[in-house]
Amino acid sequence: MNPNCGDLAEAESSLLVHLELYAWLGSKEGMAAAYVNLGALYQTIGDLAPAEAMYKEALELYDALDRREAMADDYGNLGRVNNTRGDVAKAAAIYAKSITLFNQLGATTQVQQVEELLDNLKVTHARPSEGK
Repeated sequence: MNPNCGDLAEAESSLLVHLELYAWLGSKEGMAAAYVNLGALYQTIGDLAPAEAMYKEALELYDALDRREAMADDYGNLGRVNNTRGDVAKAAAIYAKSITLFNQLGATTQVQQVEELLDNLKVTHARPSEGK
């Protein structure tokens, strides 16, 4: 048995409690953060469907709050989920959304980071005849 399984289950339980509390308080910001953290937890254990669902929940809340930087970060998370799945086209399209938002915000460092993810995506998934 993996010794970290208990820690992950505890983390999930704690995050779900936080999510409930933020919902009860009406804190969309807190809920979005809890969703992102749940997504990261699920992504860490390789459970991509719930990870994607959590990131999408966060994205909806950040959109409603007009939190464009958080949205750009979350698009990066969704891009990584699709990259892990091997869905290059979808990952690239999502990374492009992240880059667009970061460009609008003038966040050049973040633009460069996501562009590197996009470049690595193309290299990692290139067919043997591509990119050489």
